[in-house]
Amino acid sequence: MYYFHFTSRCTTCRAVESVTRTILKETYPERMKEGMLSFKALNLDEPVNEQLADELHVSGQTLLFVKDGEKKDLTTDAFMYARSNPDKLKEKIIRTIDKL
Repeated sequence: MYYFHFTSRCTTCRAVESVTRTILKETYPERMKEGMLSFKALNLDEPVNEQLADELHVSGQTLLFVKDGEKKDLTTDAFMYARSNPDKLKEKIIRTIDKL
């Protein structure tokens, strides 16, 4: 799972990352520990992240789940619910992970 962002970040952008990390740590601790599930926050302003962003066709803030070439973009839901309804975001993240 990837969260792409820029150097300049708003409160909601920071909440998306924080809430997502918390959900993953609380819901999938064993998968995270075993490396079966990972989360990386990547700054699009850093040249080292350009290649991956290009490969995944990411050009802006994006919460993206990737497994075996299949991609699920939860950016809209993340920005809609991270601050106002984190439980709703949790449901969507769990549903997405379980489908993948």
